[in-house]
Amino acid sequence: MVQDEYVNVSALAETTVVELDPALQRSLLDEGYQIIGHDNEGFEAEIFFARDERTLGTFTLREGPCEGHVTVRLNYTSKEIASG
Repeated sequence: MVQDEYVNVSALAETTVVELDPALQRSLLDEGYQIIGHDNEGFEAEIFFARDERTLGTFTLREGPCEGHVTVRLNYTSKEIASG
């Protein structure tokens, strides 16, 4: 049986998309994830990452709601094979 586990997190960071985007990518690579897609327009960015075919996620970065802040959203899923 396959069980899906999902994590959805929203946070507000005191930084810019330009500063946060490469830092998140480095952290993901340091933790053994692969960057499988990326788009950065300066005021918004998306990072698509995976560890394997069952573990993947997306970081979405958007400037705001106030100047000098970035809204960060993480969507992450992991499909575990359950014994049973």
